[in-house]
Order: sequence, then structure tokens, then C-alpha cells
Amino acid sequence: MQEKIKNLNQPVNAVLTIPGSKSITNRVLLLAALAKGESNISGILKSEDTRVMAEALSCAGVEVKIQEDLSAKIQGCSGNFPDLNLKKDSKFHIKIYTHESGTATRFLIPALAACGAGKYYFHGSERMMDRPLEPQLKALSSLGAKFDFEFDKTFKMPFFLGENNLKNKLKDGEIFIDLKDSSQFLSGLLMAAPYAGGSIFLKSTHNIFSKPYVLMTLKLMEKFGVKINLVSPQELKIEPSAYQACDLMIEPDMSTASYFFAIPALVGGKLHVKNCSRKDSLQGDVKFLEVLEQMGCEVIQENNGITVSYLNYLKILKSPGEISMTGFSDTFMTVAVLACFCDAPTVLHGLSHTRLQESDRVSAIAQGLNKLGIRTEETPDSLKIYPFENFENIKNLAKPESKECVLDSFNDHRIAMSLALMGLKIPGVVINNSQAVSKTCPEFFKLLEKCRGESCIRPEQWK
Repeated sequence: MQEKIKNLNQPVNAVLTIPGSKSITNRVLLLAALAKGESNISGILKSEDTRVMAEALSCAGVEVKIQEDLSAKIQGCSGNFPDLNLKKDSKFHIKIYTHESGTATRFLIPALAACGAGKYYFHGSERMMDRPLEPQLKALSSLGAKFDFEFDKTFKMPFFLGENNLKNKLKDGEIFIDLKDSSQFLSGLLMAAPYAGGSIFLKSTHNIFSKPYVLMTLKLMEKFGVKINLVSPQELKIEPSAYQACDLMIEPDMSTASYFFAIPALVGGKLHVKNCSRKDSLQGDVKFLEVLEQMGCEVIQENNGITVSYLNYLKILKSPGEISMTGFSDTFMTVAVLACFCDAPTVLHGLSHTRLQESDRVSAIAQGLNKLGIRTEETPDSLKIYPFENFENIKNLAKPESKECVLDSFNDHRIAMSLALMGLKIPGVVINNSQAVSKTCPEFFKLLEKCRGESCIRPEQWK
């Protein structure tokens, strides 16, 4: 599928409701499934990733049905997924398909290792089965989890977890997690650890307070009644405990919001996202707003939401120089797009792990920008973006013979959404494999279209 992006040739003036956070949704769905009692969850993100999580939990025996109003009532299993091995057949197993969802994969494996009954077969898309799992699977193995790997692909999907007619239970112990590839390894282990047979000490390679997604996990665990003992900045102790059902409203996805917050910086004007808080957000990607401020935008908390304004119409953005994207790397591609329109080169660091995500994101975004005439320089951990040398020539970048410039998303939702922003400034941009946005924001292109509505501020209205 391809999506041709229409230019936005006037300053924006839009108010948007952004779908709920994928990261929070998939954590909350699992915690509610593990809890005792019925949880009422609202503001759920309805996307490919959350559908995968909901369907996998239903396959494991806890029904998760997301309603049209984006709510769900989830009756938890009290830390014991039901025994679905009704056939008592040694070959019987429950299939858990996680498609391309890293959160579903890395959260469900520990949960079913700790609370499952019987045997589970984990598999996913070709890309997902190539993504790292070894640190988490080794840690679970040391706590007694049983894995049977297929096709001689040790510590990768596809594999069988557990044994038939056996209630899975992790034993107590100490495990060490290297977080260089993904903090999801630690988050998954943390959420499952209260149901182990004894105390678990989790040690990590990094200061836990430097990992926003781990902090998100800890805060959500606490909302469901489990508090973790912090032994040191790199060590946690989890005692046997149990989650209790709770009612929760999920906040908008700040990774998705970054694409829309970037629009005023690109074309001028202002954009308001409802129902979000810069101060109280659980998401590390809220730090993207600091980058916008460095570039010259104004960010205001107002009317129960956040407004981003850029009132210097047609003025070149200020380069933020060198930025460490640690803790909010899902937005580095949005920053890279804005860097094309800055007054000096921009260097983004802390990107090595993003090469192992849905695509090699550093290479993918660089290829897209290169095709539009932007020079970039890559290292294993960084990306340098040189801005357009002649802003007057931007409108002539589309190839004359086709009037289109097709940019590939590499089937990565974040590449698709980031490169779509370039089409707001440059004529003829077409996103190939645009359906990838369904992973986290199926309504992305509709929301983008809303930004060009009749409410836009026209240049002649500017003071």
C-alpha cells in the first residue's frame, strides 16, 4: 500500500486527540490479566501491537476484548493462567503468535513461564524471530524455565515453553540483565517476578533510573498493588506477591504525539494535543518536547493538554547540536526530519539498539532522507543530519519525470510516520508500505489530514 502526502502550505492550527500509549496499553493488559479481580481499563490503544497482545492473552485463557469505546473489562487469573490442556495429550500445546510486537513477545514469555499451565509454542513474524531474546531467555532458564528451540536457533523463536501437565513456576534466585539491546527484557521479568516461588534479585547493566520504560513498568506495577524494593540504582528485589485489579485510564502515546507536535516546527502555527501532561507522563518520549524548545518552539501546558507553537513563520529552526536520544529514542526519527530544516547540522547519539527494531532504523531513515537530497553520516550508534543547503529549492526536489518521490517504510511504523512529515514540506512524497502505521496508530493519515483543515491559520492572518 502507498500513501501520497499532500503539502501543508499554511501554518497549522489544530486540536487533536492522540490514541493511547502502546507501551502503557500492553503493560496494563498483562497486569490486569495477572491480577485478582476485574479491572476496568479505558483509553486503550487499538492497533496491531495491542491486538496481538489481547489475542495472545485470550489464547492463554484470559479473555481480553477491546470495545469500540476503547475500554475493556478484564477478569484476571490471580496469577494462574488456566489449564487449557484438556486433551491430556503429550503433543498438545497452546500457540502464542506475537507477529512483530516486541512488547507482547518479551512480556508474555516471562509471564507464562511464571504463571502458565502446560506447554506454549511461541512464534512470530520473520523479523520478530530475528530480534534479540537471548538475555531474557537465559535469565528465565536460570530460574527453571524450560525451553525447546526449533531449527537449531537457540535463544530465538520459534520455541516451546514449559511442559504438558505441569504448572510452570519460576524459582527464586539472582539474575543479571544486559540492557544494551532492550529494556523490555527487564520490564518483562519484573512483571512476572512477583509470582516466582521465592525472592528474585534483578541486576542490570545500567542505572534503572536512566531507563524510562523500566520506570514506567515499576509505576504501573505499583498501581496494581505490587511495590518493588530498590536495593541499589542497578539492583531490584522482588518478593512473592500478587497484583490486585484496578481501574485505569491510559494516557495518549507520546511517541505518536511527537509526529504531530513536530508539525508547527515544520510549517508554523500551533497544535494542541488533548488529555496529556508533560509533568505527570509515564513516558520517556515526553522529553521530545525539550528538543522542540531548543529548536525555537514554545511548549505550554494548558486546557488539560499540551500546545506546541512556532510563530516565527518561515524562519529556519535552530539546530540543537548534539543530542543523546537515550530514554526517548523512539522519537529520534522525528528529530532527524526536523534537523533537515535547521540552521546547522544535528548529531543524534544513543541509537545502536534501534538498528535491531522493526527495521534498522538508523539506516532506514538515512536512506529516506538521502533520497530527498539530505546528506547524512552514520556510525553504529549515531546519525548526523546536514540540513538543506538551499531552502528555496525544496519545492523542486520531486523528480520532474514522475512528480513523485517514493520512500520506503521498510514496513516500520515509525519510519512511515516520520517520512510522511517530509511530505508536508516537499511535493510528491509517497510512502511505500504505508500500512505499517497500523502497528501503533492506524488513524495516523486521518489525523494528518485533520491538520490541514479549514481551521488552519493562513499567512495573511499572522501579526
